[in-house]
Amino acid sequence: MWRDGLCRSANPARAEALFQDSIAKGHIPAMMGLGWGYLGHGLAADERKARFWYQKSILLLLTYSKRLQAEGEIWRGVIYQSPDEDWPDWVAEEFKRIFTLSISSEDRRAAIADRIEAGDGFIPDPQAACLWRIDAVKSGSTKAAVALGDQLLQGRGVPARPDRAAYWWGIYEDATSNARLGTLLIDGAEGVPPDPEAALNLLNSAKQRGENVDDALARLVQRHDLKADTIPRRRGAASRHRELFRAKDIWSQPDGVDCW
Repeated sequence: MWRDGLCRSANPARAEALFQDSIAKGHIPAMMGLGWGYLGHGLAADERKARFWYQKSILLLLTYSKRLQAEGEIWRGVIYQSPDEDWPDWVAEEFKRIFTLSISSEDRRAAIADRIEAGDGFIPDPQAACLWRIDAVKSGSTKAAVALGDQLLQGRGVPARPDRAAYWWGIYEDATSNARLGTLLIDGAEGVPPDPEAALNLLNSAKQRGENVDDALARLVQRHDLKADTIPRRRGAASRHRELFRAKDIWSQPDGVDCW
């Protein structure tokens, strides 16, 4: 109503602020509504912004958690456009393109997430990339797990969360994830206490499978004033660490909160 001047005087600034408030909570129809506004419906026309918000709404809509309720999300989005006008043709074309990508293999979706973040064939969108990585991890992509942990550790377009990076690196027992998690556990970080024993186990496991972790192992020995063979190498150390993360109450929250 603020955007279109229905039942009250139009106030584009107020409309945009309300859309952004809803978008901050992950509300996809609000993204569609803002995109519609930037097509010149109540807001200053800006096609790049319109394309960004439609792209984002489609990218999020086609992640697994949203796909289950896609029809409802789409119909709620329709209420934000004028009843006597249609979406431009490029919206439908973009939906078809992204839908085709969304049914790719998990590793291809992991690669697509990299492209979404980098702006390769997309308007750059780190939040959408984060959600596509989560989707790919849940389908079995170890590549996506590594990339997701890297993004969360560095805070690239999402809140910096070392604890959640550790969680995602701990999902699968692959060499690269073990190297990342082992390196993090040498000194720890916010929400991640140091764990020399788990770090040693993880780094040794990664090294045995071809990862170059010699510098990390040297730093581990130096930081904790020990020799590599002085710590009991119990295989359960890394597993206990993973279970510690999963047992925390915060992990019962939807994974999508990592991306907002």
